Amino acid sequence: MNFDSSDFRKALELAGKYCVREEGVSPGSSLSEGKVLCNELTVSKPEDLAAFRICYGENANYIGYPTKDGAAHFIERGGSPLVVRRTATEEEKEAAIAFIRLCLSYEGQIRASKDLNFGLSARRDVLEEQIAAMAEDTAVDTPGFGQIVLGDDLDIELDRKALLDMVDKARPSRYFPTELMNIMWEELEQYFSGTITEEMAIDHLESRVGLYLEEGGSH
Repeated sequence: MNFDSSDFRKALELAGKYCVREEGVSPGSSLSEGKVLCNELTVSKPEDLAAFRICYGENANYIGYPTKDGAAHFIERGGSPLVVRRTATEEEKEAAIAFIRLCLSYEGQIRASKDLNFGLSARRDVLEEQIAAMAEDTAVDTPGFGQIVLGDDLDIELDRKALLDMVDKARPSRYFPTELMNIMWEELEQYFSGTITEEMAIDHLESRVGLYLEEGGSH
């Protein structure tokens, strides 16, 4: 609720100066050409990191996002979370637990990893197998660069070390609840498009977020 403050106004000023643009910055040659300071990348499979190394060169530095405790990489879930309703019976909860255990078992993760849409396994043993499965003929569709075939640039041990280092040091990404995020987007989008003034945006956010919290949305 710290909207009517110098810190929030400064954040709006910086966002308006550096973050609002007609086109987003996509990964690609803009970094190597010196047109941008950094690219935001997502590693969904081990070969993604190998492709980035090939595209950007050996001097690329994966620095992580700025946080109050220093730079950090973040782990995001690959799909919708598994949930069980609050009124579930003990028998239903046991069935749900059994299903989750199956999903997270070695056999379950190995089978799931055969799907093209599967990302990095939550199990270290399966993740190691995913890394070891990279080969010279592995092709990666890399946003901003097109399709990359690893070829003679294959270096499993180098990419293994880099990927596991990121995973081991990464933090779980956390977001506002969807309802609260929608409020933020709606008001800030109007502000940055020039539809409402800074004072109006602050007033709207104080009112709408305050009401959300009063209604118990913070649970």
